[in-house]
Amino acid sequence: MQKRAPEEDLIRKETRALSNETLNQNMGNAQESPRKKRRGLDIIAYFLCLLVAFGIWAYVTSTEAEEYEYQFTGILVDLEGVGALMSESNLSPISGEGNVITVTVKGSRREISKYSAEDIVAYVDLSAITTANRHNLDVHIDLPGNIQLVSAEPARISVFVDEIVEKQIPTKIDLLYSVENNITVLPAEIDDEDVVGGMITVTGPKTVIDYIDYALIKKDLGKISTGVKFNSQFSLVDKAGDTVTNPYVKTDVEELSVNVKVTAEKMVPIHATYTKDPNDPNEYSIVWKYDGTVIDTVKIVGDPMVISGYEAITIEINNVSNINNGSAAMPDNLWVYIGENKISTISYTVNKIVIENQG
Repeated sequence: MQKRAPEEDLIRKETRALSNETLNQNMGNAQESPRKKRRGLDIIAYFLCLLVAFGIWAYVTSTEAEEYEYQFTGILVDLEGVGALMSESNLSPISGEGNVITVTVKGSRREISKYSAEDIVAYVDLSAITTANRHNLDVHIDLPGNIQLVSAEPARISVFVDEIVEKQIPTKIDLLYSVENNITVLPAEIDDEDVVGGMITVTGPKTVIDYIDYALIKKDLGKISTGVKFNSQFSLVDKAGDTVTNPYVKTDVEELSVNVKVTAEKMVPIHATYTKDPNDPNEYSIVWKYDGTVIDTVKIVGDPMVISGYEAITIEINNVSNINNGSAAMPDNLWVYIGENKISTISYTVNKIVIENQG
């Protein structure tokens, strides 16, 4: 068998090594190729997202910056200059409160979006009016920020003013309550030293004041067993029985004090205690008389809580040793009746009971 030369073996080894290296490089390239593709796709997607975001930003920015019109609705129109109208011309508004308008403005979307209807001020000025009549007035608009007025609808409103007058009106009291059968509720009374005879003074535009008929207090007291005092606001009622709510009608008081008296009654005896001279050995009897008639019981009427504390009326008479007759006052927290007659005093006669000397 023929041997190979050493040079030939060396060539074969180098050729094999080179082939293995080439194979390994090809395999490495094959593994790295998908990674490079994914990285490239990610970069493309990133730049696409940036491009879309920039487009959206550019659109929004251009849209917010462009001028457009917008309507604010339900804007309340204030009445200004009312104080001057009243003090200088003795006039008062009757109508004009509560008017609302629609205001159209223009400006950038960004600027208009900062505000709402509450930020827009609409008003009419009454200070220059000098006559009682109906007046058509221009509506003035104050706008916030950098927005501009396009229109106001309506652009004018009607306000009726009248001369200011005053008059006195009575007070009526309408109460709801329940009581026990033996209790009587007396008519409620205005218990206010500043209100004479339950009359209050109302002031305002003549057309309204002329129709006001009385002030009304309404209250539910529930179940009552004794007198009640309370303070209450009131409403003004016109001749048709409707409540008057004009904001320019004023009263001299804002609330009234009401006193509701509750009474019960019962029959009680009338008794006497007396004093005499220390050395007087006699005893005495007291005879009560009314209009010459001897009586021994009276009817007492008063607040149920007060009545419950009386089982008799007891009157003290001083030094009966030196008197034959006299009169005594009734308690001031009760009404005392003999029959149907209300009395404040009662007459009496002192009768001596002689005690004989047993010595």
